[in-house]
Amino acid sequence: MALSYRLILPAFAALSALALASHRGAYSSAETAGNQAFAANPHNLGVNVGTTFCDPMDPNSTGLPTVLSGTLNPGVGSGLHLDATQGPVGQFGYFRIGTAMSDPGVMVGQGHMCLSIFGGNVYGRYTVPGILNSIGRFDANGDLANLAGTSTSGFGFDVPVEVPISGDPSIQAGATWYFQLIHRENGGTWNYSNGLAYTF
Repeated sequence: MALSYRLILPAFAALSALALASHRGAYSSAETAGNQAFAANPHNLGVNVGTTFCDPMDPNSTGLPTVLSGTLNPGVGSGLHLDATQGPVGQFGYFRIGTAMSDPGVMVGQGHMCLSIFGGNVYGRYTVPGILNSIGRFDANGDLANLAGTSTSGFGFDVPVEVPISGDPSIQAGATWYFQLIHRENGGTWNYSNGLAYTF
C-alpha cells in the first residue's frame, strides 16, 4: 500500500495545485510551492487532515515557507501525526500545541507565532523528555527528521494524548487543538511553519 500511495502522490499534488488555483485565482510562487509540498510530502502516512491557518507562513532562509501538515495514524497516541517540510537544511525545530489560534499572529524572529496567548489561551512545547519530545532536524530534502524516537515514520511527530501544558490536560474526542512548528534559521534567528487546527 505504501508503494501505491507514493505512486499517486505526484498526480494528487498536480490536481491539488490546479484545484487551488481555480478556487482562489493567481498564487504567488511561495504559495504554490507550499501547496505542492503539503500535497506531496513523501513521509505522510495518509490523506492530509486538519485546517491550516497563517498559511502561507513567511518565507524561511530557503526562500520558501516551512509547511506543516497532519495525517491520521490510528492506534498511536492521539492518532494524529505531524510533518514539516521545506525547512532550512540542518536546522533544528520542535512542535507546539495551543488552545487557540492567532491569525496573522505575532511577529517573532523571521516569522509569525500563530498560537494565541490572549484571553486566557495558552500553548505548550513538545520538548519534554519521553513521548512529549518532538525535537527534530531538517534533512537534506528539507524534511523534519525526528530525533527523539517519537515518530513511527522517523519523520515529524506522533502527537500523544498527553498535552505539555500546566494542569496536565489531555486530548479528548471532539476537542480542537492548534499546532505549529518553530525552528532555527540560517543566520541564528527563529521562524515558524503555518499553523494547523485539528478536531479529534
